[in-house]
Amino acid sequence: GDGGRGRVLSSIQNLKSLEPIKNILSAISAKGLEFKRVILYKFGEECNYNVWNLKGKTIDQRVKVEYFFNKLYVAASRATEYLFVVDSEKGERQLWHYASDEALLQAMLGQARSKARWDDRVRTISPGTPKMAEELREDDPDAIAHEFEIKGLNS
Repeated sequence: GDGGRGRVLSSIQNLKSLEPIKNILSAISAKGLEFKRVILYKFGEECNYNVWNLKGKTIDQRVKVEYFFNKLYVAASRATEYLFVVDSEKGERQLWHYASDEALLQAMLGQARSKARWDDRVRTISPGTPKMAEELREDDPDAIAHEFEIKGLNS
């Protein structure tokens, strides 16, 4: 089956009806902020399948790939406790299955210029459960409001 993704998405949809939408930020507008919970929504669907083979690509194509991964890094590194990935099957194929395979991860780290710098900062991801979807609820709206106030994003 879908590894429980249908149940997770169903749980997320049920949670959506309980509260109004709060803070939805692009990766760039979230830069410099931190949150207990961050949801990466459809990054994989936006990932060009060719990002995994840059040999023979033009500088312009390489810059686009670097920009995509920079946005992904900024978005993912905003989470202090929980990072949730919500994506389509296409997104899973194009991006996230690479992030869930330890052998692929190690192969990519082996190609990094400064492997030691990334070793303790990079982890694989695993599919969530319906119970994990319940963790999407924010339990500290005052802390978020304070963070926005400090950064001047509350206007």
